[in-house]
Amino acid sequence: MCGFIAVLGKTSRKELARALVPLAPRGPDDEGIHLEPGFGCAHRRLAIVGPDARGAQPFVRDDVVVVFNGCIYNYPALRRDFARQGMAFASRTDTEILPLAWRRWGEEMPRHLEGMFAFVLWDRRTKTLFAATDAFGEKPLYLAREGGRWLFASLLTAIAPLLSSRTLSPAAIAELVQTMRIRAPRTILQGVWRVPPGVAIAIQHDELRAWRWFRAEEARPRAFADVQQAEEATAQALDASVAARTLADRPLGVFLSGGVDSSLVADALMRTTGRAHTFSVRFADAPPGYDESAHAAKVARAIGAEHEILEVRAEAASALHALAEGLDQPIGNSTALPMLLLAQAARRHVVVAMHGVGGDELFGGYPRHLGLLWHRRLGRIPPLRALGRMLARKEAAVAASRWGRVQRFFAALALPPEDAYARWLAALPAPPALSVPPENAPSPGLPDVLAEAGGMPGLLMRFPPVHAAMLYDVLVYLADDLLVVADRTTMHAGLELRAPFLHPELLAIALGCRASWHVATRPGPWALKRLLKRLARKRLPREVWARPKQGFMAPVARWLRRELVPEARALAASPRLSRFLDARWIARLVAEHEAGRDRSDAIWTLLVLDRWLEVRGWA
Repeated sequence: MCGFIAVLGKTSRKELARALVPLAPRGPDDEGIHLEPGFGCAHRRLAIVGPDARGAQPFVRDDVVVVFNGCIYNYPALRRDFARQGMAFASRTDTEILPLAWRRWGEEMPRHLEGMFAFVLWDRRTKTLFAATDAFGEKPLYLAREGGRWLFASLLTAIAPLLSSRTLSPAAIAELVQTMRIRAPRTILQGVWRVPPGVAIAIQHDELRAWRWFRAEEARPRAFADVQQAEEATAQALDASVAARTLADRPLGVFLSGGVDSSLVADALMRTTGRAHTFSVRFADAPPGYDESAHAAKVARAIGAEHEILEVRAEAASALHALAEGLDQPIGNSTALPMLLLAQAARRHVVVAMHGVGGDELFGGYPRHLGLLWHRRLGRIPPLRALGRMLARKEAAVAASRWGRVQRFFAALALPPEDAYARWLAALPAPPALSVPPENAPSPGLPDVLAEAGGMPGLLMRFPPVHAAMLYDVLVYLADDLLVVADRTTMHAGLELRAPFLHPELLAIALGCRASWHVATRPGPWALKRLLKRLARKRLPREVWARPKQGFMAPVARWLRRELVPEARALAASPRLSRFLDARWIARLVAEHEAGRDRSDAIWTLLVLDRWLEVRGWA
């Protein structure tokens, strides 16, 4: 829920009100401003837990001022605990837990919170600012230091109006075009940083300390006697996580794709509450490969859910414009479009929704998880490494096809495992050619989550390849891509999205399983996500766990062959892109795509970037 801005230093009501404007879609129900010497904050509210006026923010209790975005799922238990200590409550909102938790646990308070959150609190007594993000990074928090002030906000577009100057980061743009995402703490704006997942910040006497209060790579694995025991533990933990995420005083539903993960979430909700309102999206006139609505409807009938298929129309040009308005910084993942359209359509029915994100990352759902296992085995064979070097030089694969994916795998055998895995996750094998040199601006003490985990080499030293791959995806792909897409698109529609798979207990279970319980040793229709599919076989129709993974996609590839061809060809002439990217390089990229190489991910990213720059006034 919500969005906020907080300033440690001199500010004004007028400045805070200006920063609230881009936060309005995240909080359509209410707004508030708090101002005192040396500190100010403002908040837009999406009222879900304790939605009456007593829960309005900024919230002040016990000389602590709080602005908060998210939901504390263990709020009822914490409230009962505090009540037993004789504490009375002024509201029925989970926000009120935060100042009480600060007074009780201080900087250790995030460890006692189960939920998704980003918050800033100001302790008037000690003149301390404390901020934190949740364990997996479901809720965003940005940070900037300028003019002797510390600035915090829920969106990049909210913090930007408070800056005296705004400069785009060529290094971030290069990273975006190559990988389709910008990895925290970097952002597309120089001098503005995104606080990584599981990070706490304390500022006192103008000095900042930042540390990771949660480390996914250090989660203690659960021990299991056999796969049956692991399956039972997974079922219990998922049911409990779904039950906790029903905390809401507004209508709640489930985004149901018809795949294993979202179907298990919907089924768990039915088991917990006896009812579920599920939604799926269907693109009008889209090819069959982009429509999972029939599968979702079968799941809903099987579990007894109330189901709605929301048909949406997505034209290429309007889709690019909608994404540019909905994203606070560009991202190349094309699932952002269907997520945005689904959220806009579902918001007419519900204010809160659950989805299945995290199931693939925690439980071995991607071919690259199996690929890293085989990379270690086959990469030791000299003839295959020689084949890999030849394929890497040729680099003519159409990666969207099955044969293209096979070629990409073998081409990576010539690379170290960490480079191979990063290549599988990227849109391009090498960074784009920049027209300006990249900047070198260190963050103000924020940790680099992947670097602290040792990168892929460090993960492979501590974990088997499959588990290392899953953890890498949790630290990078989930935190910097999927959860960014999920939050920005749904909150732009004023809808809160919750992810039951993102629970530390489920992470501990996944890490405690043998690799063979997650993925088979050979590719095939049953090779991936084996533990979750064991559970699905007991709970869901056969067509759910037996059919191949499809994915939640917009018809981008078709657009790039039809409607978007003129716009793609015009990219090299874009004055916005040519400020940072070499126009000849862009032209070659488009020509390669038209010649048969699959460059659709990179071209789509360039189109989103170009439209974002235009909409945000960087023309």
